[in-house]
Amino acid sequence: MPRKPLFCAKEGDVCSCPAGRKVFFGAASTEKNVNATFQEVVDQWYSYGFSPKKGEMKCSLDNFNDPLEGQTKKCFCDVDDYYHQEWIDEDFKELAAKKEEEEEEAKAKELEAKRKALEAEAKRVAAEAKAAQERADKERIKKIQEARAAADKAREEAEAEAKKLRDAARERQKKEQEAAQKAELESDEAEHQAELDRLAAIAAE
Repeated sequence: MPRKPLFCAKEGDVCSCPAGRKVFFGAASTEKNVNATFQEVVDQWYSYGFSPKKGEMKCSLDNFNDPLEGQTKKCFCDVDDYYHQEWIDEDFKELAAKKEEEEEEAKAKELEAKRKALEAEAKRVAAEAKAAQERADKERIKKIQEARAAADKAREEAEAEAKKLRDAARERQKKEQEAAQKAELESDEAEHQAELDRLAAIAAE
């Protein structure tokens, strides 16, 4: 029974693998396992090549594409030619589809974040506009109230001045009437005295 590919080297070491056999280059660990199995390697992006005639191949980027940048890698040798090419093709097809799906999800999240940011900005602008309108309304109402207060004050002052003038006119008219009455009384008294003087003169003759 064919064996699954066997670990043959850490990244940077030399993998001993029969000439012409596939050598897989992938992640040395996963989130769940610090020592990734072959199946865990091919469940992620990986690279592969074929062992040269001498049966030795350095497990490094000198011989493989970098499937997972920034991660430590290791190599497996497919001694029994267990992992068929159609499986590899299917892996890459599934991984490409998964990558495309992840990119679409990332784009969707980015668009959603932008939408939320625009919505938040629109709310902020609307709130600022509302606040500005409220301030303008308050200022307008304040000015109207001030204008009304000024008008009321001017009217009160005008009414007070008019009352003052009316009172002064009445006082002047009263004094004039009193003066006229006094003059009339004095005139009557003078006439009466003159009549008494005339009568006294007649009596003395």
